[in-house]
Amino acid sequence: MSVCGIIAEYNPFHNGHAHQMRMAREQSGCGLIAVVMSGHFVQRGEPAILDKWSRARMALMSGADLVVELPCLHAVRPAEIFARSGIHLLSAMGCECFSFGSELSEASLLQLADISRNEPEPFRSIMRQALDRGESHARARGRALSELSGLSEAAVNQPNASLALEYLKANQALERPMRPLVIPRVGGGYHDPTLSELGSASAIRAALERGEKDPALQAMPAPCAEMLSRAYPHQTANPKALDNLLLYALRGMSIEAMRALADMNEGLEYRILRAAQTAASREGLLEAVKCKRYAHARLSRLLLAAPLGLTRELARAHPLPEYIRVLGFRDTALPLLRRIRRSSPLPLVTDPAAFKQKRHPVFELEARSTDLWGLLTDDPKARQAGRDYTFPLVRMESHTIQNRRNFP
Repeated sequence: MSVCGIIAEYNPFHNGHAHQMRMAREQSGCGLIAVVMSGHFVQRGEPAILDKWSRARMALMSGADLVVELPCLHAVRPAEIFARSGIHLLSAMGCECFSFGSELSEASLLQLADISRNEPEPFRSIMRQALDRGESHARARGRALSELSGLSEAAVNQPNASLALEYLKANQALERPMRPLVIPRVGGGYHDPTLSELGSASAIRAALERGEKDPALQAMPAPCAEMLSRAYPHQTANPKALDNLLLYALRGMSIEAMRALADMNEGLEYRILRAAQTAASREGLLEAVKCKRYAHARLSRLLLAAPLGLTRELARAHPLPEYIRVLGFRDTALPLLRRIRRSSPLPLVTDPAAFKQKRHPVFELEARSTDLWGLLTDDPKARQAGRDYTFPLVRMESHTIQNRRNFP
């Protein structure tokens, strides 16, 4: 029972994801595909367009055998933590290899991973000079990697390349590393706004915002497109609905409380608190706070930490995922689930209602993130509190999808 792992967000699931999953199965030779997927908020600190159970269902309909959740505490964090946590979960599930898409070759990525892991003096020197010029940490790091590897900065700084690099570093740090499998990315870039049959998730979301629903759906497998079509717009998240909730949370915080948020440093709390008093929207706040040193994604994550209560103390106390929470599975994954329950170093969570009694702080944060996401929709059911403890996991039998609370 060989398993190939994938770390993803599927925001939403599109034809490029289907291609990667198909190639991963074929080229790895593995019989099963296990996906670690972020929940209701993605790594850039933004709400996912669809709820996590719908996105898990899309993955299962498109070839995945098992979908588990990357906890919000680890998903809405810098790339290093996102990647390390995803790799940790794949390893705990017994994956023999893991696959990801990238514009760079495996050889180039391994070269970058080696430089980044060892940080030779020339690397540190270039980093220091770039930071002294006011560049963001991510941009400075990209510049150093580019100069030492001979690759262009544009190539090194691609989001896919940055995450791929972190996946490789995290995998190399494992006691028993998995086999990496790089699938060349097809279609547009990660944030390419061009809509096509192989358009990016960003392009699909942008097209929906422009009212171009039918062209957007062409970039998705037919069953996934049908799901999104039925859900949009009342059962999907409206990012603008986050504005008032976010501003209210920030304006009510003290400097001490804001300083305690995860990944807050360098006095940034003063800058955010001042801007929150006058900003009229989330984007307006980001515009007021941004500068060369702070990348948009980093600021977006920092802002989201406020309404979620994602604190530095919580992050330090739980540096890696401590359980494997199943969102959905196909019957083909039943032997794998039994093996995970029997031999994984992490507990398998298939009944969140029972897990609620443990009052796990990471799972409680997950429940808050689901409640917050629900308030960004017009769906009365999604707006109810506590759905993380009551919503059944997704089970696929043959060609049908069923909701069940547990598995045999």
